[in-house]
Amino acid sequence: ENLFLLDLNRIKRDLELIPSIHSVTIERLLPHTLQLRVSEREPTAQYVFAQPLPNGRYEKVVYWIDHEGWVMPPVEPAQRAHPGMTNEPLMHITGAAPSDFRPGRVVALPQAHAALAFVAAFAASPMSGAVDVREVDVSSPGVLVIRTEQGAEVVFGLSNFEAQLQRWRLAHDYGASIGKHLAYIDLSVSNNVPARWLAAATPVPPRSEEHTSELQS
Repeated sequence: ENLFLLDLNRIKRDLELIPSIHSVTIERLLPHTLQLRVSEREPTAQYVFAQPLPNGRYEKVVYWIDHEGWVMPPVEPAQRAHPGMTNEPLMHITGAAPSDFRPGRVVALPQAHAALAFVAAFAASPMSGAVDVREVDVSSPGVLVIRTEQGAEVVFGLSNFEAQLQRWRLAHDYGASIGKHLAYIDLSVSNNVPARWLAAATPVPPRSEEHTSELQS
């Protein structure tokens, strides 16, 4: 097509409707080149749910969410500018309805935005590398419930994650010093923090069987 007849604004608009694209810049390079620079959205968490099919079965659906809350279908590694960028496992956001996550839109659920803020704070915290977070449950009003690959359950308030993560680290290190690990701790309260401990080699039992103690804050 004639380079001068192309509607660059329309091309930019159409490309930016693709959920995984953050922004596009377009430039004419005479005599016959159109140069496009594409900025991709980088996923920081994921939402997974089972979608019913007409035959009565279910299929697994995965959506990525970036730090701003934009929802997008996963992009195949071969289609990304940096294929290795998403090799690290993404934290799962759970406890929300599929209707809260629509590709091409920003998730409106306030608890989901708090979960994304937690993900960012955790990556820069002293707990990063000490435990592996499996999921962030947003189903409980006013709190986030964090579950780790090590079997712990940690309750967070919806703000001031840096201070709560520091308190988690103090409790984690205290447990290591006495040969125990946390099965449960509620960091959403500031004083007399409820906590449950297990011997380091003991599998995590149901919460009703765990020993309860309180940490003075």
